[in-house]
Amino acid sequence: MKVAYILNTTKMGGGNISFINMIEKLHQKGVEIHIIHPDKKIDPIFYSLTKDFVTQYYFCKMRPRII
Repeated sequence: MKVAYILNTTKMGGGNISFINMIEKLHQKGVEIHIIHPDKKIDPIFYSLTKDFVTQYYFCKMRPRII
């Protein structure tokens, strides 16, 4: 199974710590993880903690919609 996640940032915080724990367990069950993120440069700590579980990282420029 393949799963793609869209993140709002790769900067480390509580949400990304939970996310890393989740994808680690999914990876152990054979799930292929892809991450779509808006950061031109991935946070080095985030990358070092996820590189063993993530198959591919994709950069996608996202802008907030102002109404």
